[in-house]
Amino acid sequence: MQPFIAVDWGTTNRRAFRIEDGAVVATERDDRGAAAVAADEYDAEVAGIRERLGDLPMLLAGMVGSNIGWRSVPYVAAPRRTCRGCRRARPDR
Repeated sequence: MQPFIAVDWGTTNRRAFRIEDGAVVATERDDRGAAAVAADEYDAEVAGIRERLGDLPMLLAGMVGSNIGWRSVPYVAAPRRTCRGCRRARPDR
C-alpha cells in the first residue's frame, strides 16, 4: 500500500495522520478546523500539512467537504454498489 495522509478536518479541530503499510506513523492535531480557515486559505493549509508529513496523496474527510469547508461535496446514497457518484466529489477530474 502506498503511503498517504488522512485528514479528519472537523469544525474546530483538524487531525492529520501519515499512514504507511496500514499503520499510523505520524500524527498532528491543531485548532485549524473548517470554521477557522477561509476558503482561499485551504491550498496553503494543505501545502503546510504536506511540508510537515510528506508530499503524499491525501484523503480529506469531515467538514472540509461541507458548506463551511473548502468545497461542498454532495452526499451519495448508501449503500452504493459502484462509485459513479464519486466523480461528483471531484468535478475537476
